[in-house]
Amino acid sequence: MRLSYRLVLSLATALVLATGAGMFGLYELNVSNQTYARIIEVDYANVQAVNRMLVDFKAQVQELKDTLLRGKDPQLRGKHWAGFQMRQQAVIEESRQLLSSLPEGKARVLVAKFTDAHAQMDEGYRKGLQAFEESNFDYAIGDAAVRGIDRPSAELLKQASEQTIAGSAAGVATAARSSAVARTVSLSLMLAVMVIGIIGSLLIAREITRPLNDTVQV
Repeated sequence: MRLSYRLVLSLATALVLATGAGMFGLYELNVSNQTYARIIEVDYANVQAVNRMLVDFKAQVQELKDTLLRGKDPQLRGKHWAGFQMRQQAVIEESRQLLSSLPEGKARVLVAKFTDAHAQMDEGYRKGLQAFEESNFDYAIGDAAVRGIDRPSAELLKQASEQTIAGSAAGVATAARSSAVARTVSLSLMLAVMVIGIIGSLLIAREITRPLNDTVQV
């Protein structure tokens, strides 16, 4: 093969390898960016949704306690029971939205279990309120009737919050590892291209200079 052809072929090979390294780095960077975008748009939103639901759930339980504490006053009893029902509906709606947003996994299973436990809690609270009213608004009887009813729901919601946070953190770690791998591979390929280019240049230069040296000696 002529020297000019080999020179063009060597340059073209180096350019192809360099371009391939750059394209690979850009592809992996795009994948990492998409992962981060999903974490921000979906995972982080799910974490926030679970936290909002936890706040509303705690407020719902507090409204029930206030209903029992101030139950002898019809106006206050009606006010806090209305607040309880409002928070109840808020939690139900938030759990529905969260179930439609969460991917298949442990967090989704926990939220589904919480939905069932929350419905049972509401039924237990209504029975407790009825016992409270039948006892002539005796707080001790009402408190005993509802004691511990919220614990299964609260525990499930706490675990769901922990799982969504853990899932978001795992996504960030995966994206970070992908970025690190892409950076290492791209730099390695570029270094390999540089070494190949230097070796090829030296070989081509040798083939050019050797005939010239022979000619000069002659």
